[in-house]
Amino acid sequence: MQNLTNKEKNDELKDFTLAFFNNLKCLLEPKGEELVIKNVPKDFEDFYGKKSPYTLVFTREKERDDTDLIAKGSFLLKTMADYLETRGQTTLLKMQFDIGDENELKKHIMVKNCEVSKITKKCDHEYIIRFSFATNFQYLNEKEQLINNIFVQNGKVIDFDISKYKLLDGKREEVSIKDAKVFYEPAKEKVKQLIQKRTAELKELLTTRLKKEIARISEHYDQQTKEIVEELDKASKHIEDLEFQLAEAKEKNKAKEVSSLELKIMKASETLEKLKANSKKDELEKEKQFFITDEMHKHGLNISNNLTNTSIIYYPIFKLNVLLKKNKAMKQLEIFYNPLTGDSNKFSCENCNKELKAIEMCSSGHLACSKCQLRCLSCGKDVCPKCRLEKCAICSSHSCHDCSSKCYKCRKTLCKRHVVKDKSGKEYCSNCIKTCSSCGSLTESSYFKKCPSCQREICPKCSFKEFLAGKKACKNCDKNAGK
Repeated sequence: MQNLTNKEKNDELKDFTLAFFNNLKCLLEPKGEELVIKNVPKDFEDFYGKKSPYTLVFTREKERDDTDLIAKGSFLLKTMADYLETRGQTTLLKMQFDIGDENELKKHIMVKNCEVSKITKKCDHEYIIRFSFATNFQYLNEKEQLINNIFVQNGKVIDFDISKYKLLDGKREEVSIKDAKVFYEPAKEKVKQLIQKRTAELKELLTTRLKKEIARISEHYDQQTKEIVEELDKASKHIEDLEFQLAEAKEKNKAKEVSSLELKIMKASETLEKLKANSKKDELEKEKQFFITDEMHKHGLNISNNLTNTSIIYYPIFKLNVLLKKNKAMKQLEIFYNPLTGDSNKFSCENCNKELKAIEMCSSGHLACSKCQLRCLSCGKDVCPKCRLEKCAICSSHSCHDCSSKCYKCRKTLCKRHVVKDKSGKEYCSNCIKTCSSCGSLTESSYFKKCPSCQREICPKCSFKEFLAGKKACKNCDKNAGK
């Protein structure tokens, strides 16, 4: 794996610097390759020992007397890191959302075949917690720092770009959070994932360098050990040669030569023992292991994750009480609107449960889709299966409750087209009422009397008058008899 380039390192320092001063709510003004920092909190100015504004540069070539350098080993960079380690805090921020007044809201509520009569608006709050971590990598007398902002909502880490929203200082009385720390664990696990890549890069870098150092140390001490071994081998070989010469001299009975070789062997053996005693081979091996262990410690990677800031960022969830109107029917709905996601609660047809893309109502105030709405044949109002529908006993058509009647006599249901009323206003079906052939009035069928003469049925009123007078025939019979 390749090491980070100078440009990549420079970009990381810029990102760290931007995140740092943004968290302090400073005013950042880019000017070409420079960055001017204004409105710096007094506690950081005191910590740094210099009042703002600061003009930051990110390369030593651009450094001037009136600028502050952000580069590896620079004083300001170290100050920022130290400040983060000692200034962990919790802040409360509010995201600003304005969804308009009643007239504006009406434009955004999709309705069909009804109208929005009135809207009242209330709001609760939801929140996101931002944990800011400073991760320090310390190795080989060097120090790197990464800043990671982790956003957690409902116990889960989310992707969130806070720069898209307008933020205000929050108010404690507007939001209730028992303990933001309960969301810390998922944030900490996310940080571990985010630093894995850099951790792996540094471990590979340190492993490579350690191998080189171990190889250098081993080579140095192995060479010294080799020289000692070679010297001992040389001394041992010299003794072997002398002993071989001694054996030949003894064979040839060269007493003088034998005496000389024995003396040489004795001196060579003494020299070999001295070499063995002074070789320090074991000491060299111990010294070698000591330096290897020391290099292993030097090439270790120390990682620390420090929570530098916890921000509770809350935003409104609007509860809209919407009064819908259709003719005389009224219906009240609660609509919850999340301005952060643009989501709102959905409504379904009360009959088929199909989701409504636009709110539709029947004339009784039921939520009903177009497919579930019928039209009353009598009054033309929209009705649905949830309404009280009546089936006409004569034509089998359905009518709304207002447009249906019961036959006074048989109690069958009737639509308006098949209702017949008598003089008193009572409503009958065509089977239960007749027209009197004598006077032409409509009267309940069961009350009719037969003429004894012509057997024609006449209403009670007519029959009472005629038959009470002692006549045995109706008026119609009298007329016919006269002719």
